[in-house]
Amino acid sequence: MSLCFLDKSGEKETQSHSVLEVGVQEALDEVKWDEVAFKQRGGLYDWAKDATANADACGGGMNEDLVW
Repeated sequence: MSLCFLDKSGEKETQSHSVLEVGVQEALDEVKWDEVAFKQRGGLYDWAKDATANADACGGGMNEDLVW
């Protein structure tokens, strides 16, 4: 498993070194990252929101169909 960032800004997609090997900041520095576009497409996630508030979302409770 690589856990890397992808740079799709050029003609050819490139990937950073593994975040696990070089750390987040160094891996992010290896790619072009458009922070404005990231935010415009809703890239920021509110980690503090209640995941159980929406039953259709991940963590929305146990689906009885999945109980063995």
